Amino acid sequence: MGCLFKRKSDYAMTYPDIPPVAFLGVAERCASVRDGNTNLFKQNILGLKQTILSHIFPLNLGSFHWVLALYTPQSGTEMKLRIKDESEVEVGVINFSLESLKTDEPTIED
Repeated sequence: MGCLFKRKSDYAMTYPDIPPVAFLGVAERCASVRDGNTNLFKQNILGLKQTILSHIFPLNLGSFHWVLALYTPQSGTEMKLRIKDESEVEVGVINFSLESLKTDEPTIED
């Protein structure tokens, strides 16, 4: 009797195969909110979508929030988000870098 499923390790991606950033979409609203009665914050994302339909051009993207997922983020990392059309022609580039946020140690009153 043979095994019907492959081992989990057969499906695992290796570190070089994993892209460091993924575009999840744009959100209509996004805010940092406190998770319960703790000092932990989470992102509250509303209206996440990957396609924006509009009959008015040019479309102002200033009211939207870009939602990205980062794999092993490290301070000082610089990345480029390349925007391409259907024929793989680059139509735009967004450069960004990651920096650690310096915050005060939480106190018992927080």
